[in-house]
Amino acid sequence: MNFGREFFLLVLLAALAFLPQQIYATTCGNSVCEEGENSCLCPGDCGTCSGEVSGRRCSAYYCTPENICGIEIIPNCCGNEVCEEADSYFEDFGVCPSDCEPRNVNLTPKSPVGGGEFTYGENVFLKVVADADGRSIAGIEIIAHGPFGEIKLHNDGVHGDDKPNDNVFGANARILSGSLAGDWNVSFFTSFRNIDGNAIVPIKIDPRLGVILDAPADAELGDNVEITGTILAGKKGVSVDANASLYDPSGAAAKAEQITSDANGLFAFSYRSTFVDKIGGWIFVLKGADEFGNTIDANVGIEILRPGETPEREIVQVKEIDSNVVAGEKIEVALRVIEEGTELGDARVVADAFGQRQELFHLGNGIYGGVIEVPANVSGENLIAISVFSPAGGKIVSANFPVFVGLPGLTIEVVSPQKKLFKVGEEVIVEALVTLPGGMPADGASVFGEINGKKFRMENISPGVYSGTYEISPAEKDEIGILVIAQSEFGPGASEKKIFVSGASEYYGAQGVLELLFWPIVLVVALAIISVPFLLKRFSFAKKKDALDEIDRLEKRAQELYFHKKSINKEEYDKLMQNYSKKRREL
Repeated sequence: MNFGREFFLLVLLAALAFLPQQIYATTCGNSVCEEGENSCLCPGDCGTCSGEVSGRRCSAYYCTPENICGIEIIPNCCGNEVCEEADSYFEDFGVCPSDCEPRNVNLTPKSPVGGGEFTYGENVFLKVVADADGRSIAGIEIIAHGPFGEIKLHNDGVHGDDKPNDNVFGANARILSGSLAGDWNVSFFTSFRNIDGNAIVPIKIDPRLGVILDAPADAELGDNVEITGTILAGKKGVSVDANASLYDPSGAAAKAEQITSDANGLFAFSYRSTFVDKIGGWIFVLKGADEFGNTIDANVGIEILRPGETPEREIVQVKEIDSNVVAGEKIEVALRVIEEGTELGDARVVADAFGQRQELFHLGNGIYGGVIEVPANVSGENLIAISVFSPAGGKIVSANFPVFVGLPGLTIEVVSPQKKLFKVGEEVIVEALVTLPGGMPADGASVFGEINGKKFRMENISPGVYSGTYEISPAEKDEIGILVIAQSEFGPGASEKKIFVSGASEYYGAQGVLELLFWPIVLVVALAIISVPFLLKRFSFAKKKDALDEIDRLEKRAQELYFHKKSINKEEYDKLMQNYSKKRREL
């Protein structure tokens, strides 16, 4: 036996038995990640080494030069703990607070307004918006200093600071009695992440209460001199004890008494003059101080005349004040003030109406004018009280003008016809847009048109749009009015449009000729109808129906754009609707 050959064969067989296992274990692409393989060497078997790392921002897998799968930080990415700025990429606290510290802390005061004046004891509302590089910062403390001492602003939603935990802070403070009168700075301070934020608002302390006096410029001996007024702290009326005195030309006090204004600051003082009183310049003086130390010092002169010496004065309406208006409207006022036949140009004219007072402008030639807006919540009988004051401040003449304020009803705009000239026999297509007080279309209203007393019904053809037709008769000529009347649960409404009638239309002039040819035309039409195939008629009907459906769709689209999306204006809307109506009539 050849032992060497047998040993060689045995070793060969063992090697052959082991060889397939080694080949199998080291082959990339067999879908098995074995020893010696990884995601960098064999991504087909072990998966790819790429993509973001789960749970870690700005990090991704990558293969190292040693073919080991590692993790790298992504540059120019918010969340990589580096505050970066490269080319067009920019980070700061405002856009990436996780990487960047704030550079600027901003405080933007909203109240008080710079230059505002305050009295002792008056409330000051403090309101500030805070941000860091444009980003809201809620968890900070803002302190204000001023003539009220030191106060902390709140961010809880109950101190006039909008919503809880937003970037708006608010507080109420009271001006301290005894604070130095004059200019002050209200300063605001905060600190966020070691960055300070500051803001300053200049205000003024004036410890004098305002007084509005309403006294006659002159009176005659024997008259009852009535003086009324209002005491104000800032713009708010206050209750104050004060000393009121009326002095004659010699300086003697004809009457002196202590008065107390009511909660709205109103007070009244009166003195019945006698025929033994001195004529000449009298003076009413009001002095005092409130509980906070604010002072009152006001006076007005009154000329006492002999009986019959008071100048004749009157207020003349240049433009008649409208005595019937609707809530929300505006009333134009234009008046002329005349004294002894001479127009006064140096007076002060004030209008009191609907709980508001406003001064009228001098327009020249003794005419004073302005516009008074009627509040939306006012209705019924009201007065416009006009008072004229001399340069010295005394009232020289007054007048009251009654005004009845009605509730708003429907608004009607006649949008068709557009042309002005029509002929006898011509058909007028009337269209009107009817809207509710809020501007929404008024559907379901009862709407009629009227020409020369003849009414015709108008149909609701689309939201808020009503249409009707009227044929001009021989009775209509020259200028005529088209009146549109509407009624709904919101009230009535009316509007009128003028048109002109001239001559006869071609149709109307040819009407007699058509009557002579009536039966021949009827015969021709009948033969034509019989000769037209039924299918052609059916096709024409279907075609018209499709066209009408398309017009309906376009009208709804225009209404959506105008009433809801507000993407087209009223002129564009009216033009579209008129075009669609014309096409509908043609079909």
